[in-house]
Amino acid sequence: MAPPSLLRALAWLLLPAAADASFASEPSSHFDCRVTEVEAMPRLGPQGKSAELTRFTCQVRGGLLDGFVATGTNIWGGKQQDGQLLGSMVVARKANSVVVYEVRQVTRQPRPRGAAGRDWEGRGSGVYKLATGTAAPLAGRSFRSVARSAGPRAFTIDTVASD
Repeated sequence: MAPPSLLRALAWLLLPAAADASFASEPSSHFDCRVTEVEAMPRLGPQGKSAELTRFTCQVRGGLLDGFVATGTNIWGGKQQDGQLLGSMVVARKANSVVVYEVRQVTRQPRPRGAAGRDWEGRGSGVYKLATGTAAPLAGRSFRSVARSAGPRAFTIDTVASD
């Protein structure tokens, strides 16, 4: 049998690998999205400034939402590129399954010019308010996401469920 100090050292080396494997096994999904409508909303934003309502639709691949189509609405204080997210609700559907989720927090950063056509990147978190059918295990769970612009009126979202 190996000495205890060797076993402890081996455990410390293997622990990070096990943690990485468990993170990789968390449900994750990739959304390819298009903005379908943008509406200016004067004096609705913070301090009476303008706000912008955007509606979008996404095709989803991977995780428990694989094959879903999502439609959502965001309200930005200011313009989407430089604004503060005031609210976001999304409904995703697939035969006999529905998911409703809310994005609660987004931190956006502008990207340098020429960064693969991406003007901005945002990191967010939210909660799956309702999930039925094949996505039922998501109900009540939180998620983390990274959204990136993908050209005019297009963006992607990579989401990982947590909890």
